[in-house]
Amino acid sequence: MGAASHAPASGEREAKHWRVVRASVQGTSHFRTGQHCQDSSSVGENAPEGMLVAAIADGAGSAELSADGSRIAACAATQRAVRLMRLHVQPYYEGVLEEILKEAVHFARKALEAEAHRQRKSLREFATTLIVAICAPEITGAAQIGDGAMVTADKRMPQDDEDGGYVLFSAPQRGEYANTTNFITSSGWQNSLDVRTRRGGISRLAMFTDGIQSIALNAASHNAPHAPFFDPLFRWAENQDDEEAAGDNLAAFLSSPRVTARADDDLTLLLALLR
Repeated sequence: MGAASHAPASGEREAKHWRVVRASVQGTSHFRTGQHCQDSSSVGENAPEGMLVAAIADGAGSAELSADGSRIAACAATQRAVRLMRLHVQPYYEGVLEEILKEAVHFARKALEAEAHRQRKSLREFATTLIVAICAPEITGAAQIGDGAMVTADKRMPQDDEDGGYVLFSAPQRGEYANTTNFITSSGWQNSLDVRTRRGGISRLAMFTDGIQSIALNAASHNAPHAPFFDPLFRWAENQDDEEAAGDNLAAFLSSPRVTARADDDLTLLLALLR
């Protein structure tokens, strides 16, 4: 006799989980110059049930080891955030979530310093941006240094609102000079760290590096999220069951002429939906 399946008892709700589809691809400008993709993304393993920890990072094109820098920063930040989340009693409050996010970024910085020391390289050779997201049922938070952005939608379906229900949760940063940004490897990185939280759960999350900003955000409307970009992507992601195949398909989309005609930098896009 086969094992009986467990059905939720009366009043018991099936736990929700996050479906994540993500991809990073080499930009056409990097292809022409022979540079590898310097973007990275990471999703924290073993996050508390129903919660999401994710990070993206964009290595500086001028830095020799920025591909390593983005990978190290994103992975270290998510690992640290998950560990801290498991140490704190739920529900999380604004102050607690802010401290977790700050500590995750600090840990990423320390990991980069350790790698620079190990390789006997300057820390600036690992230059990278970093965005870390934590999504819990009762609160959402983000920590950001540099460009790129994080867009969210609340628990209503996007079509319930004329603007798609999308919110620019964490905005791109500009550096001191035009066409520059901030890096976690910079000496004044702590002054650039933007940490924000918002009460209430979300059902959709998009994180992306600056290569996609011109497509995903409307610069003429204070970087308002462009719903026609996100709507079809989330509808598509909703129906993906094979994470690896979905990632390959997303990478193909990011490398397609309809995208590369408007973006020549490395591209990273992470989509997450609460199921």
